[in-house]
Amino acid sequence: MAAPLPSFEIHPLLHASGARTYVVVEPASREALVVDPILEDVGEVLRVVGSRRATLRWVVDTHLHGDHLSGATWLRDKTGAEIVMGAATDGRVATRKVTEGDVLALGASGLRVRLAPGVAPDAIVLQGPDVLFTGDTLLVGTIGVRDVPGDDGTALYDTLQRVFDPLPDETVLHPGHDDMGRSRTTIKAEKRGNRWMREKDRENFLMRWTSDPRPVSKVAKDIAAANLEGVTSASPELAPVASVGTPAKGAGPVLAPQGMGAAKTGGLVPSGLAEVCVVVGAVSVAGCALGFLVHPLLHLIPGVVGLLAIVLGMVSASRRPKKTHDGFFYTGPQARALRR
Repeated sequence: MAAPLPSFEIHPLLHASGARTYVVVEPASREALVVDPILEDVGEVLRVVGSRRATLRWVVDTHLHGDHLSGATWLRDKTGAEIVMGAATDGRVATRKVTEGDVLALGASGLRVRLAPGVAPDAIVLQGPDVLFTGDTLLVGTIGVRDVPGDDGTALYDTLQRVFDPLPDETVLHPGHDDMGRSRTTIKAEKRGNRWMREKDRENFLMRWTSDPRPVSKVAKDIAAANLEGVTSASPELAPVASVGTPAKGAGPVLAPQGMGAAKTGGLVPSGLAEVCVVVGAVSVAGCALGFLVHPLLHLIPGVVGLLAIVLGMVSASRRPKKTHDGFFYTGPQARALRR
């Protein structure tokens, strides 16, 4: 007996920052939905949708993001897809605001909306057959950073007990962030290894919530404000480096945050360093050759060159300017406190 076809094709886009975007395609109808698109990666979203010969129907932001610029408005303008956000959102770009139990149809199937306030007041998660797209509400081994106004520890505790705890152990969770390259976990794994899921005492949960040491980016408010109105390109203050990714034909620039995508590579090393490698290599080879042909002391030439290169590298590293911009992407879990 042939195995049943999967309900959805799930294509994770793994951003180097740890942020996660998911393109979900219903195989029969070829209708698609994207979860938490990053502005920098909208070209890749369209590439995946196009490669599956799919039509993008829904663009879902699971909450008003404070850690990255959303690509929802850009995708709406290019494809006509609806922007979906939770009913409690203040986002002005949403064309459909959803509440508990609403279904985002994909062909004859769909994903059900579950309200999930806590990390953000407007947070939602999307539930399908044995699958859940969790946004920032529950990550692999932790929860999201509280980087937007209105976070509420009591609401998050209730969300975890109401939405997550009753799910079957085999339910696959697709988190909105992970700094170790993972795009999936399971309810079983989180019940065992995630201290936020393990905690069943409300007061202890709130103590941990209050003592959470993870910092919030200094530009989180600016990012959230930009996402509130909708963005199609990044301002110089938020993203001053050149565009990256592969935008669709005719699209405007899609900009990366400062410090990401700035190093241009023409091969194995950044441009500029390649020329230095060639010069150092040529001098070293010449020194060895002269040492064999003329006098053994000439072997000192490559040694001296190598020593000078090390000194120059160390001096350059020590004079590197300190980081002056926090960036606006999730930086991964920080040191934890109050371990039990």
